[in-house]
Amino acid sequence: MPQSAAEENSGPKSRFGVFEFDSRARELTKHGVRLKLQEQPIQILAALLEQAGQIVSREELQRRLWPDGTFVDYEQSLNKAVNKLREALGDSASNPIYIETLARRGYRFVAPVEMERPRAETTLAALPSSSLAASARPWRRRFTWAALAGACAAGAGSAWLWLTRPPSPPRVTGTTQITNDGRPKTSPLLTDGARLFFNVAFGDYEGYQVSVKGGEPVTLSPSVKNARLEDVSPDRTELLVCESPTGLPPCPLWSVPLLGGTARRLGDLLARRGSAAWSPDGQQLVYARDKELHIARRDGTEVRKLATVAGDPTWVRWSPDGSRVRFSVLAGVPPVASLWEARVDGSGAYPLLPGWKASPAACCGNWTPDGKYFVFQAGARETLNGNIWVLREKAGRFQRVDRGPFQLTNGPLRAYWPVPSADGKRLFIDGYQPRNEFLRYDLKSGQIVPAFSGISGTDLEFSKDGAWVAYVSTPDGSLWRSAADGSQRRQLTSPPILANHPHWAPDGKQIAFCGGRAEDPARIYVVSFDGGALRQVSHGEAWKKGDWDPSWSPDGMSLAFGANEPPENGVSIHVADLKTGGISALAGSEGMWSPRWSPDGRLIAGLSTSGWKIVLYDFQTQKQSGLFTQPSGFPSWSRDGESLFYVSTGDDTSWWRLRLRDRKAERVAPLKDKPGVTNWFAPAPNNSLITARDVGTDEIYALDWDAP
Repeated sequence: MPQSAAEENSGPKSRFGVFEFDSRARELTKHGVRLKLQEQPIQILAALLEQAGQIVSREELQRRLWPDGTFVDYEQSLNKAVNKLREALGDSASNPIYIETLARRGYRFVAPVEMERPRAETTLAALPSSSLAASARPWRRRFTWAALAGACAAGAGSAWLWLTRPPSPPRVTGTTQITNDGRPKTSPLLTDGARLFFNVAFGDYEGYQVSVKGGEPVTLSPSVKNARLEDVSPDRTELLVCESPTGLPPCPLWSVPLLGGTARRLGDLLARRGSAAWSPDGQQLVYARDKELHIARRDGTEVRKLATVAGDPTWVRWSPDGSRVRFSVLAGVPPVASLWEARVDGSGAYPLLPGWKASPAACCGNWTPDGKYFVFQAGARETLNGNIWVLREKAGRFQRVDRGPFQLTNGPLRAYWPVPSADGKRLFIDGYQPRNEFLRYDLKSGQIVPAFSGISGTDLEFSKDGAWVAYVSTPDGSLWRSAADGSQRRQLTSPPILANHPHWAPDGKQIAFCGGRAEDPARIYVVSFDGGALRQVSHGEAWKKGDWDPSWSPDGMSLAFGANEPPENGVSIHVADLKTGGISALAGSEGMWSPRWSPDGRLIAGLSTSGWKIVLYDFQTQKQSGLFTQPSGFPSWSRDGESLFYVSTGDDTSWWRLRLRDRKAERVAPLKDKPGVTNWFAPAPNNSLITARDVGTDEIYALDWDAP
């Protein structure tokens, strides 16, 4: 029986990303695990895969799902079915990875698809047996040779198709947990083949090692204290470390023997933390400083500049053949990473994945030892959760190459810092499940106790009367409000909107915050106490790349906001009139951001964009004055307006309180002895502060993978 056009264009199995669709069994699997999906989403997926890369109209889908005579609300039902399919694929209508919506036209499957096609069926038309036999005799020998030639040609064609077929996308086949120590780990993850190395930061950096087979991590004892691990030498005898990297300045590079011995300072090299690596032959090293990449000999001599980029380069890695380096460039506010590549011969640096839309942030990659694949982490569009992706570098001699990138993981753990094993058969990752616990710090007794039991969040602020709180939930970034005792909770925003820095209006009827979709610049919004539609206040007036950190005027009629950009970009505090909608720059506030309006309305405290130092703006004089010279963050007024709280960052992270009458600063509490406590904090009623502690899980995992 002849096949239909749809059957000819589809195969039993279609592979895309981490998914496989069996069109005959009507089954969708992810990493080999069957997903439960209703018949209508399955039919939509089949139709889209049959015409991958082409537009499938809504009318065509309606005819396929609901034959003539079916009575149904087609529009609503089709939208619901497509949404169910997207949910199963982890896809987004606004930022599609698999299914693209074309307004008023239909849908298109946009991801690369590998199809396993069925064998073609051949049929012979029926002829009378006598006629067939008679006609065959004179031509039997000729037909035999023709058939043989046809068979040879068909065999050669089949062999060529088999040789040139694109390899299947890589996929994860199993997972093994390596650590179970609960320590908060920091990048990078390194291996010498038998062991894994990682950093732990409780104020100072401390290196750890653990067997690749799992077990209890043990502390490294390098001769350089407070040193961040950067790389393992190719001969697996030395560690490259960065000394005292917790401050903002670049850090000195050292070589530390793994089996004991004297550490060596590598010339006078200073590098950005997380940005140095040895070459494959161990004779050179590459490192980043400021906005430049440099190459030096292994002893730190003969330095030459490799490239200059428009951003901050970090996480530099050599290709196995030593001809290229790949790195991440941090740019924008908040900083977003992208992958770049530079030739070692100095011929220039260029983006590795220009125009890649699957993720707004990609970084932290490593080559497999054979150079066949490049694995890296990238954030999902709507939540910035980390997932592991892989880029194919090589294929068979005759194979057509689909480079990808291909997604290897898809939560629920956030996956970071992938590094291949020495034989390339496994990938080691850091798996993090974020969760915060709110804490209350008593300013008089110095005691710190849990608060708001059962709520995981950050950026909490009390209303002016102390009866309500607003906060951002962790990990999904939604804005919530509740009563001060944790009751009467209400969600005010939901993904893909990500909220930051919520602040109560003086009358307690509205909440202002900054945020938006992960891939878009942040803007200022206002939402009602009871929820409902968001009112967008700003449109890039402070800086096109993001408006940040709103603050209410005491009368509730205006909002001040800013942008964290260098002073040369001309940023300043902007004030929005909520009645008229007008927005204007605040004269004399150039180079300020993170504004906090004083309770009496005479002053605005904030941060300088150069160095993040505490500054004070006076409305009467329209001038700024410096208050604190160390890099700082999260300025907040005391409830009586007589003091200003803030946190100092760097080597001496602490909470501070500054009295306005004599401008005397006093240390409230150092954070070095409070493991897991975040830098964020805010004043709270009853002479206390509110902060958060990271109580999420953070462990190392090994991923078995099939990498054809």
